Amino acid sequence: STRMLDFARNAFLGVVAASALSVGAANAVTFTFDPNGGNGTGVDNGPSGAFDFAVTLVSNNNGTAGLFTTGTAVADHAYTVSGVWQYSTNDVDGSSFDPFGYFIDSVLVNLVQLSVNGVSAPSFQNGVFSFVVDVGQSFGFYTLATDGILGSSTGVAYGNLAPIPLPAGGLLLVGALGGLAALRRRKTT
Repeated sequence: STRMLDFARNAFLGVVAASALSVGAANAVTFTFDPNGGNGTGVDNGPSGAFDFAVTLVSNNNGTAGLFTTGTAVADHAYTVSGVWQYSTNDVDGSSFDPFGYFIDSVLVNLVQLSVNGVSAPSFQNGVFSFVVDVGQSFGFYTLATDGILGSSTGVAYGNLAPIPLPAGGLLLVGALGGLAALRRRKTT
């Protein structure tokens, strides 16, 4: 009976420690960049002030239309990704021709534009973003050069990664607590 109580206590402490580790995981991702055949650029600025990451993208301007410049990361944990963004373009056709946004999985899946179309150059915009990614899922930011000429755009995303506790850990914790209560009740009878 004492052995069972010790086993249950150690199992409970192990679950609590594992839960604490998963919630306290380092909030860091690394972005890789792809100009997709254009001359767009990207910079992973790493943590910046109060933000876990800062990413800067400049769209293609080499005369080839329809090219994405992307910065992509892979989530090492389930996260809520949130932050602020800034956008500017000197494309003479304005913001409609060099949009900026984020994507989940790939730039062709779950594409969300952050910049607002129809603002004449020079266009300066900013706002907030928030989305959820699962462990192992890729996500990132993009600029799209729809005309590929007449000026590029620059998009900057400053973000934080808030770990989402794993539901299984919570279920294990509840199960361990229930087991301890049952052992305690059994011991007192």
